[in-house]
Amino acid sequence: MALNAVFFDIGGTLERSWYTPEQRFQSISGLKQLLLSEGIELEICDADIFEKISKGYLKYRHFAIDTMVELATDRVWNEFILAGLKLDKEKISTVSEKLMYYLEENFYQREFRTEVPQVLGAIKNLGLRIGLISNICSRGLVPDNLRKYRIKDFFEPVILSSVFGRRKPDPVIFQHAANLVNLPVEDCAYVGDRIARDIVGARQAGFGLAVQIINDFDHGEDDTGAEPDAIIYQMTELLEILKQKI
Repeated sequence: MALNAVFFDIGGTLERSWYTPEQRFQSISGLKQLLLSEGIELEICDADIFEKISKGYLKYRHFAIDTMVELATDRVWNEFILAGLKLDKEKISTVSEKLMYYLEENFYQREFRTEVPQVLGAIKNLGLRIGLISNICSRGLVPDNLRKYRIKDFFEPVILSSVFGRRKPDPVIFQHAANLVNLPVEDCAYVGDRIARDIVGARQAGFGLAVQIINDFDHGEDDTGAEPDAIIYQMTELLEILKQKI
């Protein structure tokens, strides 16, 4: 193996991520206002909206985990999150990307790892390609966050499950990433925080290196299935691991 490319996850990896029920409940008023601005009124109280949104979103997450399929946002909102409510499905479809962007932005708290730009610069100086593979239903949130963190130019390609249609740990999305940089999978590394989707997917795809970075938050989901080649706590620790593989 001659390592030539490194792909990253974003949520929990380039940024720490977590949530609390209280924070999620507080986001409901903004979501309700967004719906109202599009002419969609939910005639139930905030507590009931929160329960409906939370249960529907969880149902979709279970579907996505089980099938490794990322559905278009209109289907997610009409068939899962707002299913069963007497709403105009065409209106929901029209605003579904805005709704998903808002939900995925506000249902999680995110803290950018400040060492990331320095590490990405060092990786680039090593002559390695840098890419990103993210499970995300919104098409706009990840590109916007990369711009906000001022690291967008490091990543080519950026592969989103919302565009590709399949989710990690499906090895197909990892193999697609390797194809886009014209490299065999064994010449690629992947860095992510979750064993069940990041490490398992990279392993099954045949990536030459799979590194777990610790994001200290319990999602309440199974996170087993493979052993990473290395475990790190700060992104700076990655550099020595990569240097040994070049």
